[in-house]
Amino acid sequence: MLSRVHGVHVALVGDMPSGDPERDLAVLRIVNEALHNALRHARAEHITVRLSSGAIEVADDGVGFDPDGAGLRSRHLGLTSMEERARELGGRLEIRSSPGAGTTVRLEVADDG
Repeated sequence: MLSRVHGVHVALVGDMPSGDPERDLAVLRIVNEALHNALRHARAEHITVRLSSGAIEVADDGVGFDPDGAGLRSRHLGLTSMEERARELGGRLEIRSSPGAGTTVRLEVADDG
């Protein structure tokens, strides 16, 4: 549906391991925010969501940005929200991006399943 609505090819690779429903909901919210950011800001043509035991990645081929840019967190609260949710899960969130090189958001969490 995202592909039709936004004109972006979205691929889902892997399966979400089942675990604690509250943790899974928090993970889903992080993935949703990463997808939202890619669709709204990146001008991406392709987005891939990779699900595996202990890690979830959302990668796009969009315009990219500097994740350490001054004032970025004050303008884009979704990044801060994702980082806070990852900390609450006891997980680690990594945002890899640079201008012109797309973005990858990687969440590592312990597999409860």
